[in-house]
Amino acid sequence: MGRVVIDKAAVAAIPREPAVDRAIQELAGTMLIEARSKVPVKTGALRASGFVDGGNSEYTVGFDESYAAEVEFGTDDSKAQPYLTPATLRSRGSL
Repeated sequence: MGRVVIDKAAVAAIPREPAVDRAIQELAGTMLIEARSKVPVKTGALRASGFVDGGNSEYTVGFDESYAAEVEFGTDDSKAQPYLTPATLRSRGSL
């Protein structure tokens, strides 16, 4: 399982300019598309719950279904089926 560590100093140093914000927003959208393509589908609800939220060069990519983390990381009864972590790891270094 992957782990992503956010460098808070690096985030604070991001210029708050419209062009930078657009680039980060585009990257977040790309991450969402990638993650949605990897989500295991039974009903489609998990895939449909994906979102990008934020602004001012700080965005969150996530999934709103209550069981999203259980699918991503697994449980005692089911194996992990990562979708967001791989999308995040593939996006590292894209800016």
